[in-house]
Amino acid sequence: MNKTEVMKTLEAAGGEMTRRTYLRHGIPEPMFGVRYADIYKLVKRLGTNDKLADQLWRTGNHDARIVATMIADPGAATASTIDTWAKTVDNQLLVDAIAGYAAKSALAERCLAKWTKSKNEWLAATGWHLLSTLAIATDSPISNDELRAHVATIEQNIHDSPNRVRHSMNGALIACGSRIPRDAKAAARRIGKVDVDHGDTSCKTPDALQYIEKMALRASKKKATAAKKKQAQRKTTTKKKTAKSTTAKRTSAKRPSKKVAKKATKKATKKKPARKAVAKTTAKKKSTPKKTKKR
Repeated sequence: MNKTEVMKTLEAAGGEMTRRTYLRHGIPEPMFGVRYADIYKLVKRLGTNDKLADQLWRTGNHDARIVATMIADPGAATASTIDTWAKTVDNQLLVDAIAGYAAKSALAERCLAKWTKSKNEWLAATGWHLLSTLAIATDSPISNDELRAHVATIEQNIHDSPNRVRHSMNGALIACGSRIPRDAKAAARRIGKVDVDHGDTSCKTPDALQYIEKMALRASKKKATAAKKKQAQRKTTTKKKTAKSTTAKRTSAKRPSKKVAKKATKKATKKKPARKAVAKTTAKKKSTPKKTKKR
């Protein structure tokens, strides 16, 4: 599909209800109001396409830009393109999208260091959201010591930062709590309540301390469940081995020893020729005619 076809598809998939919801969440025009379920279907059809991604981003249409971040190849991301995109971010959904794209690229750490220091509210918000994404990644390039340094920065600056930056910093603090719970909880206690204006929505700013504690509890339960499962598997394996060993012993007890089996084979071999000889003699007697006495 080319740019024109993609835009027509997005327009057809747009809905007034979704568009109004987006407007309440601060998503600016132009947009069609396409649900993410429909965007994912379209992205699946498009596959990876950097050229098309750039064309869609240049349209300025919100839905098209979301698609662009999903079909662009993070492995081929350049500093020029990723910075240009990030600088034009103007809403929370694009913050999430660009941070997700950057996190998969080789430029993730470079973007993190640059964007979090920006004076641009949306760009800085994108940088701190990028930290959230990297902190919880299974193959995260960020060490625990680096996370501690970021937590210290959050604690020092969060209350004096712009509205959307406060929101992203709070989320980053929670994400860091999945890796360094003690440091993150201590910082959250000192920070206290974080105020964020979510506009005409029902969104609320999560309490970092409560979330970190909940995460720790879930992780503890998950670990305990995994340990129980492992223990149960070990018991099952042990039972199977024991049963197999018992069966093998019983079978070997019923079978004659190799010595006995060897002797029996020898005896059978010796007897066979004798039987053949007897059989031959019997056959000979039967075939020889009886002599009649002369009178």
